[in-house]
Amino acid sequence: MYHYVREDDPHDAPVTRSLSVTPKNFDSHMKIVSALAKQKKISLMTGEDFEKAMENNCFPSAKIWIFTADDGWIDTFTDLAPIAEKYQIPFIFGIISSKTNHKAFVNSEQIKKLSDNPLFTIASHTMTHQPLNRVSEKIEKSEICQSKKDLEKIVQKPVNLFIYPMGKIGKNSEKFLKECGYSLAWSTNFGKNFDWNHPNFYNMNRVRVDHDTGPRFFENHAK
Repeated sequence: MYHYVREDDPHDAPVTRSLSVTPKNFDSHMKIVSALAKQKKISLMTGEDFEKAMENNCFPSAKIWIFTADDGWIDTFTDLAPIAEKYQIPFIFGIISSKTNHKAFVNSEQIKKLSDNPLFTIASHTMTHQPLNRVSEKIEKSEICQSKKDLEKIVQKPVNLFIYPMGKIGKNSEKFLKECGYSLAWSTNFGKNFDWNHPNFYNMNRVRVDHDTGPRFFENHAK
C-alpha cells in the first residue's frame, strides 16, 4: 500500500513524510519486486486478473502480490506510474472522485490514461474521503455508489474495486458495495493474506510501505 511517491519536502507534516517514498527508493522497490516475480517467488496480478481468478476460484500457486496506491495524488501519474510501467508492475489506484479538478490530484484525462494502460486498474476511494464509520447511512451509500458512477464516466469501463478511506468501514458498507456492483474492497488492516477457506473479499488486508522501507522488506515478505 503506497500513498505518495515524490521527493522529500522539509515542510511536510510527520504523517505525510512517513507515507512518502522518494522516486529513487520506489524504483529500488519495483526493481526487487520485478526480480522476485521473474524468480517465480511471487505472482503479480492486476486488479482485473484478480477479479477473474476470484470468480473462477483459480489462483496461481506462488504468493499473490497486488499493489495499491491511495488517494490519486498527482505524483501517481508523474512519478509512480512511469516507474511501475518501467518494471511492468501492476497497480490499483484508489481515486477520490471529487478531487479530479484539484491540481494536487490526478485529473480526468490522467485517470483515463492510467485506466487505458493494461497494467493499471482504477478503484473508487469514495467521493470525498470521509471515514465511512462516522457518516450517516445516506452519505455512506452516496460515497460508495456515486463515486463508482463518476469514475466509470471517466474511464468508460466498469469500476468494480473499492478502497476504504483511512481503512474505516461503515456498518452498511459491505451491503452498499454489493448493491452498487463492487466485487472487491481493501481496508488498511495489516495482513499479507486472508483465510482462503472463508475469504471476505470486501475487507481485504494490506501491508503498508513507508518512507524508510527498503528492498529487504520485499525479500522478507516473499519468503
